[in-house]
Parts: sequence; C-alpha cells; structure tokens
Amino acid sequence: MAGAEVLSREKTREKTIVLQVRGITCLDCAARFEKNVAALPGVTRASLNPATGKLTIEGVVDLEAIRREGQKENYTIVVPQESSRPVETGAKVDSELLRAGFSAAALVAGYITAKVAADSFFVTGLYLIAMVFGGWGNFRRAFYSLRRLDFNMSVLMSLAVLGAIGIGQWEEGAVVAFLYSVSEMLESWSLERARRSIHQLMEIAPKVARIRREGQEIEVPVEQIRVGDIMIIRPGEKIPMDGRIIKGESAVNQAAITGESIPVEKGPGDEVFAGTLNTYGLLEVEVTKLVEDTTIARIIHMVEEAQTRRAPSQAFVDRFAAVYTPVVLVVAAGIVLIPPLLFGYEWAP
Repeated sequence: MAGAEVLSREKTREKTIVLQVRGITCLDCAARFEKNVAALPGVTRASLNPATGKLTIEGVVDLEAIRREGQKENYTIVVPQESSRPVETGAKVDSELLRAGFSAAALVAGYITAKVAADSFFVTGLYLIAMVFGGWGNFRRAFYSLRRLDFNMSVLMSLAVLGAIGIGQWEEGAVVAFLYSVSEMLESWSLERARRSIHQLMEIAPKVARIRREGQEIEVPVEQIRVGDIMIIRPGEKIPMDGRIIKGESAVNQAAITGESIPVEKGPGDEVFAGTLNTYGLLEVEVTKLVEDTTIARIIHMVEEAQTRRAPSQAFVDRFAAVYTPVVLVVAAGIVLIPPLLFGYEWAP
C-alpha cells in the first residue's frame, strides 16, 4: 500500500496525479463522478476518461474522499503503485447482462402467472423481483443524488418505478426497471468495446527492443531506450520504436499506422514507425523518438483525448436534463395535488 501512504502524507500538497477507476459501465455515471470529484475541497480540476478509466486530478488529492465518491457509483479507485497487475479490460462476468436477464425472466414469469393463475401475491412478488434486479443500480445512484439535491435521470426513473408501485401498477414498474437495465447493458457494452479497442491499440508496439550497445546486442524495455540507440530488427519482427533506417532493406507493413494494405519498400534514410512489421530483411534502425513521442503513442493519446471530450449535443442533453427532471417532478406533483385540493376531486389513482 505504498501508493496510498504517499498520497496520505502528501495530500495537502498541490500536484497532479493519475488514478485508475474500475467498474465504469455508464457514461452519465462517469460524468457525475467526475463532477463530484472536481467539487471536492482542494481539487482544482478533475478529468475522467470513461474508456480507459484514467482519472487525472489537479490540486490537493484526498484519496479516501475520492474512494467514497467512487463507492456511490460502485467504482474501485486504484493508485497505480498499489497494484502491479495490468488494468482490467473487461469483467469476466457481465453483471449488466445478468441483471437485465434476471429482470426479464422475472417480468415474463410474472406476466405468464398473471394470465394463467391470477395469484396476485405471487405475481406481485415476481414483478418486485424484476424491479429489484432491473433497477437496483439506478436506485442506488438516485439515493446519493437526492442527498446532493441532484435531480438527474436516475432520480426520475426511480421515482417512475416507485410511482407505479404507489398506484398499484406493478407490471408497469417492472417494465420500466427492465428497460432501464437494458439501456445500461447496451451502454456498458459500447464502453467495453471502446476500452478493448484502445487496449489493442496499446498492444501494437512491442514492449522490448533489441539494441546494440558497446558492441553487444541486448534486449531492453522500450522505456529505457534513448534517442540515437541502434535497434536490430530481424525479419518477421515488429519495430518497437520510431526511427530511421541506417542499414538494410526490407518491405515494412505499415497497415496498423497508415492503413496501407501493401508493404512499403524501405532502405537507408527512410523512416519507420513503432508497431509496423518488418517482412523479410534485416534492418538497423536509429531511434529518433522516445517511447512517449512515437507515432502510435500520439495516436493513442488523441484517441483518449477524444474519449474525454463531450460532443455539443451531449453537453446540451446534460444541461437539458438538469432542468427537465425537476420540472417534470413539479408538474407531476401539481397534477396529483391541485385537482383534489382546489377543485374537490377525489384522492384516487
């Protein structure tokens, strides 16, 4: 737990730190978590990439406060130094699919039972099970949102389910919860696909390179390679770093970087890129860029940056929802209360 101890000792110092957030399955939830972290005392800026789970924080970092915010969204916050295992790119068990599946099964069972046996107690129990499985995560987020007087879509959907229960429409409440769980499942799948794509992009370039130093060929991690080192690229090997060929000729498959379908013939003086494939010749390549400055590293960086930026339409929807939800709640309350109180209508569903 060395990473946590360092944060505990230095949390009063202004700095920038990157944490790993695991368990992101919902863009709206990720945006809300980012907003709540940014609002913590001492934090000047917080930026969360939902696809990679990277949370960049500037200012005073209080790890425990951030973890408490993460618990509200069922997230796990990891300090990079705390774990040596690679970042998870997907859960072994698709919890969103299981939730939607159990909710659907209970909903169908309740509907069939209502048509065949008409046992209201048993039918109500099945519909309640469908609501719990389909809406549990939504109810949990709504609870924490209400404590902050944040009337978001989770609050609206939860109130819709509770309202259906209040007027005895158990089937409608179960359908709403099931449909919301399906939307969460589809959103989780789209995020997971983006996450896998970025992970595959990161795996294109080799993690070690064979270089010549002091007359010997040795393999070193790419992070330890310096500009000016000479890489030895054998036939059939991927090129680990950007560089310039100083000896040898070969055809280099650059499809992963440039999209060219046919290998390009290269010789002394030509540039090569990390992640491309040397086909038949032995090449000696002088490194021209550090690992963080390679073409593939810049591509990954741009993809991650694109994931963190919201489209204008998404920003509009967020602003609209902040106004729409409380307005809908006020109008609904008015429809329920005004007729009986002012016009003498009966209190009946």
